Amino acid sequence: MRNLVYKLSALCCDLREQVKLCHQQIDSRLYEKLPNLFNQIHVDNQEKLKMLIASGDNFPLMDCLSKEKHSLSELKNKVVILLISKPELLPIEKIFLLVHQTYDHPHQEKIGGSYVVLWVPLSSSHGWSHADKISFQFLSGSLPFWSLKQPGLLNSAVVNFIIQEWNFKEEAMMVVLDTNGMITNSNAMDMIWIWGAKAFPFSISREKELWEVEKWTLQLMIDGIDPLLTNWQIEEGKNFCIFGSGNADWIRNFSSKIKEVSNTELQLEVIYVGWRSPTEKLQSILRIIEQENLCTYLTFTKIRFFWLRLESMKSLTSRQENNDDDMSKEILGLLEVDDSDDGWVLIGTGSLPGLIKLQGQKVTEFFDLFPVWAENLGTMGIVGAIKSALEPTLSTGPCDHAEILAFNEGLLKGPVFCAVCKRLKEKYVLYKCDATE
Repeated sequence: MRNLVYKLSALCCDLREQVKLCHQQIDSRLYEKLPNLFNQIHVDNQEKLKMLIASGDNFPLMDCLSKEKHSLSELKNKVVILLISKPELLPIEKIFLLVHQTYDHPHQEKIGGSYVVLWVPLSSSHGWSHADKISFQFLSGSLPFWSLKQPGLLNSAVVNFIIQEWNFKEEAMMVVLDTNGMITNSNAMDMIWIWGAKAFPFSISREKELWEVEKWTLQLMIDGIDPLLTNWQIEEGKNFCIFGSGNADWIRNFSSKIKEVSNTELQLEVIYVGWRSPTEKLQSILRIIEQENLCTYLTFTKIRFFWLRLESMKSLTSRQENNDDDMSKEILGLLEVDDSDDGWVLIGTGSLPGLIKLQGQKVTEFFDLFPVWAENLGTMGIVGAIKSALEPTLSTGPCDHAEILAFNEGLLKGPVFCAVCKRLKEKYVLYKCDATE
């Protein structure tokens, strides 16, 4: 009897070892197939998704809010955004912004169910810890996304493929698959922070297109953050002034003077956006602004949204060609400003290209020279008029540097300044004719 026990025990050990080897071979073959599979063109996304989410379950997905089960076939003919992250996903304010930009964005109604965000949480270690499970259970009941129903069962080869081939580290990423299952963007996180649902279908080509058309406009910087700001942008010719400071006296002084300027024929909407790292001090500043009715301001949460989007613009700019222009440096330099620095001001006109940044002594000159630049508002627009007054040597004579820009109706309405000599450009419309046989 004892010998039989020993024999069975040894047999079990051998079988376990064989099963382990079989799993290793299956994982190895799957890992080898995945890179080739994602480089192939298919008629739809089904084969790639089935390989990625290998499961014996006919309904491996679920709607996080309703808990309704879904099959992979329901993703057919849809753009699929794989939201890959740790089980804790993101800090809470980033989760709010992500939900806002994907499902609460004003553009969402226009594209309906054309895309699905599928959350793919990966364990923080080799196995799912109790903390991982708690995080997943909590967030999967709060998000408007789809998710893997049992992410802990994701094949280890797939996890390794995502880590090594898709370069997943610690930060959440959004890999975009088109309707054919081709990867059109290895990480669309930045463009979704910036443009939200407007970025559909979230491809690299769409990112370049949006950036060329909307680069450094006030509309780009505040788009979709607040319904009031969105409504303001619709109004033709609306001028905006966004500013930040951690000095309550500076804010009082600036608000008083800007109201005097705005009481003239100039239409100027003023919005306070704080600084990059919100603290209790910012809460105090917001209370002062509200109590003294100094100006319009973003809420504490929406201020965080504003700076998160600006950080994404910095990341996106670093990937674009010709990213070293003065305007990029000026605006992205705001990310280095803290609450101890002098106040800063950005002025522009809705969707029209061109902004002007004022800081320190330039803010004082802006008010002192108001009678000078106000005379040129009708012909040069607010940005051109202010630049002309603050830097008069730059406005003598037209620019002779040629530059071809992608068409944008805003370019026809407002002035365009040269990035090289800073002078006013003369504008011409260039038409391209396609040759026909």
